[in-house]
Amino acid sequence: MKQLRQYIQKIIKENFESAKTTYDENRRVYQKAVEIADQRYFTAHMGAVAAWGALLYISYPSAGEGNVSDDEALDIILDAFAGVGKEIRDGSDDWMNDDMYWMWEEGLGKSQLTKWFKKLQQKVPIEGELIINRTGIEAHDQIASYTVGDPYGTSVAAMGTGGSNVRWYRLPPGTGIIVGHGLADDDEVIGVFTAEQLKAWRIK
Repeated sequence: MKQLRQYIQKIIKENFESAKTTYDENRRVYQKAVEIADQRYFTAHMGAVAAWGALLYISYPSAGEGNVSDDEALDIILDAFAGVGKEIRDGSDDWMNDDMYWMWEEGLGKSQLTKWFKKLQQKVPIEGELIINRTGIEAHDQIASYTVGDPYGTSVAAMGTGGSNVRWYRLPPGTGIIVGHGLADDDEVIGVFTAEQLKAWRIK
């Protein structure tokens, strides 16, 4: 087990070196993003990140395109996420059991939620290069979770798919991200990135 851990850390180290940065610098860039998010996220923004990290990510992939206007979609989104954000501020954890499936039942479309999240990520542009990674399939043009942490750690995704399916990306300065730390998983980065961006940023 010790040898395996050393091997895993070697892979991580090589990825940071290939991107001409260090783990400490990566943490600094991410921490700065956390600080910016703390200043710029309103109640609904907090609720959106928390809801995604709880159960929304489960119902999202299979969601359809819905049947409401963009204005009606915005009402559904703000009502849902503001409610979650308020519960968080009030110290309640009831929201953690809500998969938000009712949003789809009210007619919200997957692309409408994706567009809203893409707009949200512009609130926090990173101030330096940031290396993130993702286990499993590549997810372009949709809301997806990444991490700045160790993909071979205790996460279910990492243990389930194995190291060979870890994809590493180097995001350039100014790229907008949604910060999950403190609301979703620690070290989490949520984003909507195009196939072209992911291809250009891929380092392994």
